[in-house]
Amino acid sequence: MTYEHEIASTVSENEKRRLLDGYGYVFHQNQESPALEIDKNCALLLFSMMEPGPLPSFIRNDYDLLFWPILMDLISGSYLSVFLDSDFVTGPPATKRIQELYGPLHSQVQELSELAIKRAALMKLATPEAYFNYLYAYNTCPANPYEKIAPEEEWNYLTEGGKSLEKWNSHTDSPAWYYFAHPDQKNVVERKTHKLYISPKPKYVPLILRETANALQAIKGSSFKVGKDLNGRLRPDKCVAYFTCEDTLLQTAEKLFNNLQGVEAQGVPFTVAYDSDGLLSWGRDVYPEQGEQQSWRQWMVNKVVETLGDENVRSPATAYTKTCNAFERSGIDPLTFKPNATWIQAQQPQ
Repeated sequence: MTYEHEIASTVSENEKRRLLDGYGYVFHQNQESPALEIDKNCALLLFSMMEPGPLPSFIRNDYDLLFWPILMDLISGSYLSVFLDSDFVTGPPATKRIQELYGPLHSQVQELSELAIKRAALMKLATPEAYFNYLYAYNTCPANPYEKIAPEEEWNYLTEGGKSLEKWNSHTDSPAWYYFAHPDQKNVVERKTHKLYISPKPKYVPLILRETANALQAIKGSSFKVGKDLNGRLRPDKCVAYFTCEDTLLQTAEKLFNNLQGVEAQGVPFTVAYDSDGLLSWGRDVYPEQGEQQSWRQWMVNKVVETLGDENVRSPATAYTKTCNAFERSGIDPLTFKPNATWIQAQQPQ
């Protein structure tokens, strides 16, 4: 990302000192009155970007997301322009395009993932498997006995008496999941590479099932699953839809985003955020060398566990930074968890 500034070059020396002291104002070139009051972090960012060029390294490496929200506010307010799609752009259209390209740069999913890593680093668990289980289950809702439903009543509860999914093929023999497949699909439990996580609070699961089925109805070969019993509804990745390509996944996410306004999100750590609240996120299953399919979150959590096993990781902050570095070396954007083309190519079966 490359930027240029639209800040007045006539700011006085007194104003500059005030900016560096931690307070002050930024002026547009075409305005005489103060336009934006800023703090010390914003001042540091602006003074580091007074000449057009690539983003400074301290912003690119800002894995704690201190400067990214400030940067987005400056772009949205037309105080900075960014080079996107062969031209400099600014204002709300620029921030919208950035989110289209990179996803939300500050999301609940990212915060959950950071907390999971830092808290795991504080724990003294006996085995890598114990760390894996802790991280994989992170952000599971606490059990509420009043939400427990008798097994013989659960199907009617989830499917609203069977009406919301009466046209879908179903498979109920799995101990952990209910599987649903489009009427034209014979293999109900067939899994595809791309997956969309729909993660509401447990009480919204029947609504999520109905809206997911509606959103997928026009997509031949589509399928999804939902967690079984109370434990399945408490887990963060309680509902997962499968796709053959990213474009169809994102189109479906847009439909669900529009239809699920007001639904409280839970959030799935170690996934690629679609929205800022964590209701919708996605991932892409991988293929180890032996050719066996491995889930996206298994791959991500295993990468975290490898980092936590490093004897040089002695603090939560170090654990998080080293994990982000490990993701980046593997081809995963450490800010959004989005895989790049190199990572995708490396994971294809040989």
